[in-house]
Amino acid sequence: MPAHRTLLRAPRRVAAFAAVFLMAAPVFAQTAATLDPCRGRLGRAELTETTSDTYYRFFVPGDATVQVNVEGAVQQPGLYEVGVGTNLGRLLALSGGPRYEARESSRRRRVEVRLYRPNAGAEPIYATTLQDTATNPDVYPDLCEGDTMLIDVVESRRFGWQEIATIAGGVSAVALLVQALGN
Repeated sequence: MPAHRTLLRAPRRVAAFAAVFLMAAPVFAQTAATLDPCRGRLGRAELTETTSDTYYRFFVPGDATVQVNVEGAVQQPGLYEVGVGTNLGRLLALSGGPRYEARESSRRRRVEVRLYRPNAGAEPIYATTLQDTATNPDVYPDLCEGDTMLIDVVESRRFGWQEIATIAGGVSAVALLVQALGN
């Protein structure tokens, strides 16, 4: 066999080996990711095709990703696939932020942010208000595969003169009824 044909076959073998190795790399990465769900998975996003309006992708192609559910009072709830290292504040911003109506001056509003982890039980692993989230971004926990972020808007009404008048009216009605029954 001529020497130039032997030389041509060697690069083909190297190219074939490289192709097999590159195809197997996501499998090895996924196996490693199952050991630690916070490390993410490589190559999943490139293989995922969806027609759902509630599946969002925010990452650089080739980065390891985690899938996180975003539910509750947000502009765009759904399943988010984000790069490993994306923090809770960024995920909240990607989902459009909290959704609430115009606030009356007699009402107080508090936005609660809770993060649940699948294997951590019924209690959230992280719970705070939106105000604390904005002022303390250094305390965000790492997002892991299967986490659920729940946003609740809690409104409470202030105790004002209208409530005092309602209570006074009720008390006076009971007093008049007692007086009428006593005579």
